Amino acid sequence: IGASILPVAPDVPLSQHDLLVNARGEPQLANELKKEIASADQVDLIVAFVRWYGVRLIVEELEEALGRGAEVRLLTTTYTGSTERKALDQLAELGVKIRVSYDTAVTRLHAKAWLFHRKTGFSTAYVGSSNITRSAMLDGREWNLRVSKAASPALFDKVATAFDANWASVDFEPYDPGRDADRLDAALGRGRGDDTSDALSGLTLTPWPYQQEILDAVEASRSVQGSHRNLVVAPTGTGKTVVAALDYRRVREQRGGKLSLLFIAHREQILDQSRRTFREALLDGSFGEKLVGGQRPTDGTHVFASIQSLHSLGTAQLDPAAFDMVIVDEFHHAEAATYRAVLDHLEPQVLLALTATPERADGLDIRKWTDGRTAFDMRLWHALDRQLLAPFQYFGVADETAAIDQAWAGGRYQDRKLGELYTGNDIRAALILKNVKRIVAEARSMKALGFCATVEHAQFMAERFTSAGLPAVALSGEDPQSVRQEQIRRLRSGELVAIFTRDIFNEGVDIPDVDTVLLLRPTESATVFLQQIGRGLRRHPDKDVCTVLDFVANYRKEFRFDLRLRALTGIPRRNLVEAAEEGFPYLPTGSHLSLDRQSREWIIEHLKQSVKTNARALRQELSLISQTQEERPTLRTFVAEAGIELEDVGKAGGWAALQRAAEFDVAPPGPEEERLQKGVRRLLHLDDVERIDTLFDHLRSGSLPTGERERRLLWMALVTLWAGKAAPDSLEEAWAGLRSCPALVDELLETLPILRDRISHVSHPLPDVDVPLEIGATYARDEVLAAFGELRPGRYFSHQAGPWWHEPTQTDVLFITLRKTEKDYSPETMYRDFAISPELFHWESQNKTAIASTAGQRYLNQRTNGARVLLAVREEKLDPWGATMPYVLLGPANYVSHQGERPIAITWRLRRPIPAEVFERFKVAAA
Repeated sequence: IGASILPVAPDVPLSQHDLLVNARGEPQLANELKKEIASADQVDLIVAFVRWYGVRLIVEELEEALGRGAEVRLLTTTYTGSTERKALDQLAELGVKIRVSYDTAVTRLHAKAWLFHRKTGFSTAYVGSSNITRSAMLDGREWNLRVSKAASPALFDKVATAFDANWASVDFEPYDPGRDADRLDAALGRGRGDDTSDALSGLTLTPWPYQQEILDAVEASRSVQGSHRNLVVAPTGTGKTVVAALDYRRVREQRGGKLSLLFIAHREQILDQSRRTFREALLDGSFGEKLVGGQRPTDGTHVFASIQSLHSLGTAQLDPAAFDMVIVDEFHHAEAATYRAVLDHLEPQVLLALTATPERADGLDIRKWTDGRTAFDMRLWHALDRQLLAPFQYFGVADETAAIDQAWAGGRYQDRKLGELYTGNDIRAALILKNVKRIVAEARSMKALGFCATVEHAQFMAERFTSAGLPAVALSGEDPQSVRQEQIRRLRSGELVAIFTRDIFNEGVDIPDVDTVLLLRPTESATVFLQQIGRGLRRHPDKDVCTVLDFVANYRKEFRFDLRLRALTGIPRRNLVEAAEEGFPYLPTGSHLSLDRQSREWIIEHLKQSVKTNARALRQELSLISQTQEERPTLRTFVAEAGIELEDVGKAGGWAALQRAAEFDVAPPGPEEERLQKGVRRLLHLDDVERIDTLFDHLRSGSLPTGERERRLLWMALVTLWAGKAAPDSLEEAWAGLRSCPALVDELLETLPILRDRISHVSHPLPDVDVPLEIGATYARDEVLAAFGELRPGRYFSHQAGPWWHEPTQTDVLFITLRKTEKDYSPETMYRDFAISPELFHWESQNKTAIASTAGQRYLNQRTNGARVLLAVREEKLDPWGATMPYVLLGPANYVSHQGERPIAITWRLRRPIPAEVFERFKVAAA
C-alpha cells in the first residue's frame, strides 16, 4: 500500500541493442515506444511525416510524460504534404515542442529517430525507417535499430548531437498552431503540388546556410578585395534571386535605406518572380516597377526590366548613373550584343551578376565586367551535398580499342587525330553500346548527351546507336539554331535517346531532362569536364540520378586525369590515390563512382605518377610550366597552373627552394632560412586583413613599427615564424633574423596577396578590449597569446592546451578541438564539444573542473562577474598537410546553461554567428 507503480520496462533491456522489424512474435515498435516513454525524462523525435493515426497510438503516454515534467521535442517536415496538421496541433496542445521544416523543394530530412533520455544514464534511441504513421508503428516492413547508451555511449551521444544540431538549425522553425496554422497548410499544399496564394507571406525572408555563404563571400569581395562588381556562380535551384534580394536589402540598410535598383532579365516571367522575391525580402508589396513589353515605370527608382526593352529604349535615354545597384540574371548572356551595349553604358556603384553557367562556347570571358573575378563559385560536391543537383553515378569503363598514343602531340591529345581513330571503329562503338545497355536501366528511355572528338565522330556514333535501335542524331556548331532546338525537343519528348556532339553542349544549354552523359573522348580540362557532366545534373521530377559513362584508356603519364577526379569529388590531390584504392568511399550525398578492374588499375597507377606533391615532383612541374611561358612563373601562376595549394608548396620546402631547384635566379639562403621556411608554411592560415596588410607593408619597407598594436601584429607573425626553443628575445632581433633571408622576404611578399584573395568572409574587430584579434579570423595558439602581449624571452609560451585565463583583461580563451582521436587524446579528455547552431556552442570544461572551483564559478557567473569568454575552435589537431591546425576565433560568448560537473557541460551563446562556411565545416568535424 502506498508503493509507487513502476512503469512497465521495454521488452529489450535498457542496456542492450536490438533490431525491431514489426515481425510476428517480436515486439511492435508502437508498444516498445510506449514503454520507453513511460520511463523517459526527455523524449526527442525526428521524423519526416506525422499523421493522426500514428499519433493516437502514443498520445496517452506522451500526455502522462509531459504531466510528470518530461520534455518532448519533435522535428518534422512538410515534404510531399504527408504530415497532417491535426496531428501536430494535438501534440502542440499536449505541450510537445515542435519545429517544422517548411522547405518542400528537396528531401531535406530522411532521418527517423526517437531518443529517450534518462537521468539514470540508461538512455536509449531508436534509429530507423519509421515515421509517426499507423503502418510504420504497427505492421509496416520497417527496420529500427535500438541503441543503448549503456552499451555504446559514444554512438548514443552522436545521435543526440545530431538531433541537437537539427533542433538548433535555421531549417526548422518553431510551430505554434495559433500563429502558424495557415502557413503550415500552405506549405503542406505546396508539398502535395496544390496551388497556393500569390499574397505576400508577411514573414521575414532568411537565407539557407549555403545562401548565407554566398552573401558572406560577396561581402568579403567588397570589403576585403574592394570589388563592387561581383559575379556569383551557382547551380539552378540555388535561389540566386533570393541571394540577390537579401544582398540588395543589406546594401540598402548599409546606405541608410535608399538605394535605386535596376534588375535585368531576359523573360517577363523571371521579372515577375524576381520582383515578388524582392517584395518578400523587403516586406513591401508595392516595391518595384516593370519595364517590359508595353509597361513603363512611372517613378523609375526600382525597375525590373527585360534586356529587350532596355535595348529598345536605347542607351541615349538611359542615364549611366541612374541606378545605384544593377543586378543581372543569367549573366552568361552578357556577351550578347543587347546585353553588351547596356552593360558597357551603365555605371552603377554596385553590380551583382548571377549565373549557373559562366562558360561560353565562343570562349569570351564575361568576367571583364566583374573586375576579372568570381566572388563565389559553388563547388560541384557542395551543390550535390545540399541536394541542389541530381546525384551522379559515374562508371569508368576500360577502353583498349584504339591506340590513342598516336593522337598525342604538342603536350595533349589532338581532337582531329582522336577523331580519325574513333570514327569507323566498330569495335569501340560495340563496346560503348554494350555498356550503355548493361548500365543504364532502360536504354530506350534514356535522354543522353554524348561528347565526341570531332563532328565526324559524332555522326558515326549517332549512326551506330540508331542502327542498334537507339534513335540518335549528331549536332554541331554548323547546324542552325532552329535545327538544334528541334532535335533537343525530340530528345525531351522521347523520340530520340541521344544527341552526339563535339562541343555545342559545353556551354550553358538547359536540358534538365538529360539523365545520361557519355564521355567518348579524353578531356583533360577540369572546367570542360564539369561542363559536360553538368549537362546531366540539373534536377528534374522524372530523374533520380545522372548516369555518367566514361570510356577510359591507358592515358599517357602527362595526361592530368587527377584534375577530373578532383573536380568531380572534391578530394584533394594528395588523397586521390588512397581514395581510388578504397573505391571512393566518401562522395557527395547520393553519388557513386565505380571503376571496372582494368580502368581502376590504370587510373591508380596514373595517379601515383601524377599527383605527387613532393619537392622533386613540384620542381619538375615548375620547370615544365616555365618552358611554356615567356616570363618566369610567379607563385600565383605556378599554384594555379599546377592545380595545387600554397600548402603543397610549403610542404615541399617552399617557393624559394623550389625556384633554386629549378635553377631560377634567387637570392642565396640566409643564415636562418631553413628554420624560418617552416614558419612560412605555418603562416598560410592568415585571413585577417589587418595582419596581412601590416606584415606586407613592413616587409616591403623593411621598417619596424613604433605603435603597440602594429608591433603586436608583427609579433604574432614572428612567433609563428620562429616557433620553438632558442627564439629571439626581442621583436628587433626576430625581425632582423627574417630580413637576413631576402629570398624568404620575397616569398612572403608573393604569398600574402594570395592569402588576402582567399578570404571568403568578413571578420570583425574584437570588442571591449584592445587586442589585435578579429572575430571569424584564424590564429595559431601562440598568436592569440602574443596578441594579448604574453611574451617570454627565448621560448615564448608555456601554455599547451585547454582553457587559458588572462588575468589583466579578465579573459578566458577556450581553445577547442572538435574531432578528437584516441591517438592524440586520452579517454579522460575526449570532451564533447560541438556547434549546436551558428549562435550556440556546447563545450565541456576540463574533467577536473567542479562547479565550486574558481574556474567553474567564473564560467557559470560570466554574465555578472565581468569576465570575458572567447571561443577559439579548430576541426582537428593536424591539417591535411600534417601541420598543426590553427583555430578560428569565434569571439565573445555568454553563458546560457550548464549540466553536471567534472566536466561541466556548458552551452555558450556567441555574440556573432559563426560564418556560414565555417559552421558547415564544424558540423562535419563534430559529426
